[in-house]
Amino acid sequence: MPQSTPLDAETDDTGQQQAERPPPHEAAGADDYPVREYIGAMALELAQMARWDGDETLGCALDVAARLAAEPAQRPAAVQVDTGPRKRTTRS
Repeated sequence: MPQSTPLDAETDDTGQQQAERPPPHEAAGADDYPVREYIGAMALELAQMARWDGDETLGCALDVAARLAAEPAQRPAAVQVDTGPRKRTTRS
């Protein structure tokens, strides 16, 4: 009989269970994995490419994305999700 595995576990190609790994930015620490810097640099490159292709609107939108990526991250507060029963409504 096969062993049960936790829902959050992953299995590799051989079917061996592996522990779930945190995302790279959490495992290495935010300072060691500069995601926002990478996104900002990539957005600037894409903005330049859009302008070379004649799309100034897209270039401007990507410039805004690059500026947002340069700002400190603003983590949203935890959101409480109401999972209680819903009242069924009927249309008249």
